[in-house]
Amino acid sequence: MDCTERLINRFWMMPDSTDFEGGAKVDVVVELEDHLDDPRVLAFFLSVVADPGEYDLARIECIKILRLWPPSTATDRQRAGQVIAAVLCADDDYLVRQYAAMALGPY
Repeated sequence: MDCTERLINRFWMMPDSTDFEGGAKVDVVVELEDHLDDPRVLAFFLSVVADPGEYDLARIECIKILRLWPPSTATDRQRAGQVIAAVLCADDDYLVRQYAAMALGPY
């Protein structure tokens, strides 16, 4: 098991949390930013962003990273843009929608 897989597994093993406890999930997302060249990280970020039941600040951190570092291939950019746009249109969390709107520029 490599570092990327360990980080992703650690994220999924964390229980649903309150804002105070959720910081660990955000920390994992931030650590994964250095591994964006790994396709598993993009898939992970998109699954976190698309999950309305996931911790909101972790979702926002994924969106912020995707805004700053859009995927390099057209196919991945399109896939990421579709996920972010879907969040913008249908999510109940106002702050997540707001960050999704700001992130759509590169897509």
